[in-house]
Amino acid sequence: MSFVVLVDCNNFYVSCERVFNPQLEQKPVVVLSNNDGCVIARSKEAKILGIEMGTPFFKCKKILQQHGGFFLSSNYELYGDLSNRVMQILSVYPAEIEIYSIDEAFLVFSDAYNNKPVLLGRNIRETVQKMTGIPVSVGISHTRTLAKVANHIAKKTSSGVYSFFSEKHIQSVLKQTPVGDIWGIGRKYTSKLQKNRIQSAYDLCGIPDTWIRKLLTKKGLQTVWELRGFSCIDSTTSRVEKKAIHTSRSFSYPVTKKTDLYEALSTFTTLNAEKLRKQNSCAQVVCVHLSTNPFKEVPQYRSFHSISLPFPTAETSLLIRASFDALALIYKEGYFYKKTGCLFLALSPQVKSIHSLFYPSYLHSSDKNMMVAMDSINEKYGRDTLYYASSGISRCWSMKRELLTSAYTTSWDQLKEVEYSEI
Repeated sequence: MSFVVLVDCNNFYVSCERVFNPQLEQKPVVVLSNNDGCVIARSKEAKILGIEMGTPFFKCKKILQQHGGFFLSSNYELYGDLSNRVMQILSVYPAEIEIYSIDEAFLVFSDAYNNKPVLLGRNIRETVQKMTGIPVSVGISHTRTLAKVANHIAKKTSSGVYSFFSEKHIQSVLKQTPVGDIWGIGRKYTSKLQKNRIQSAYDLCGIPDTWIRKLLTKKGLQTVWELRGFSCIDSTTSRVEKKAIHTSRSFSYPVTKKTDLYEALSTFTTLNAEKLRKQNSCAQVVCVHLSTNPFKEVPQYRSFHSISLPFPTAETSLLIRASFDALALIYKEGYFYKKTGCLFLALSPQVKSIHSLFYPSYLHSSDKNMMVAMDSINEKYGRDTLYYASSGISRCWSMKRELLTSAYTTSWDQLKEVEYSEI
């Protein structure tokens, strides 16, 4: 019988920062959101201080300073690169790998490894730590949902690895697992279940299927069957591709110039196009939105407009041109703009590109070859090695990241320097 291993990086953003800055070890550390607004990652020491996820920076800054803590801007380039390194290490193991998020992956092993799952988990943990410096927790059990429960326990153990397989052991663990901690059971469903005196995962497993399906839908029923030890959640690798792609950012300061808005929109459209090509899709509708800051006492304005292309494409310059056309129709002078964004709709697979007498199919056009070359260069040498001039150079409108650390792994200019002396 196969089994599932869930590998979850501990406090991932903070761990990435600690790999290149040992000074952060054993200290309260938080990583901040866009424009250094609020807390999106915390070290164990920061959690002990009572700092919650989503806490505004200005509310926790003082307590961090009092305890010698650190606060850092989000270094997404670094986190993405280290995530790729962790996943590459995991892909070496003889298992089906399912990357669930930037810091989590499921490994489905065959029954050939059933007699040594804990040793396997320890090997995974030690290998990832040695090769990347990132600490991970490993949960092992029959199904993905049970592996999630095991991983939650593993984070609290010194070994960082936890597994359970026997029915008696599973029941014992589920009795101690609050229903709100179950993967896939959100706050809304937790409240409903608790009102019906269902407090633990064990209580939930004993409820009739008809009642579960009525209250938690088919997806909830699948979760319960997973808790009972029957694998029924589809592989995350077989999920349907995104039906829409969206990128937006708040500016570091109120923007009034139309040229700055064009630069920002060009940048966001380019990011969208990269995501689009990564899932081998084309887009036919480009929607642009623009808004002021609703929390400031300034004249308010917000609007959006969609442009429908004559054919689906994944060619960045055509998508930028469409987004510019949309922005020109909604832009108004005299306002202090805080945010803009770009949304791609009407997505279709590239293999189903529409053929036309007047427009060449993206799949068979020279534009596709140019995009493939551009993506490969940016992937190898770092984002924006090649970019469109319309995205600007200085980009002073970019989100505020005043506490940003170096791009240690993706920029030659920011490689970590090590001092040494000859003996």
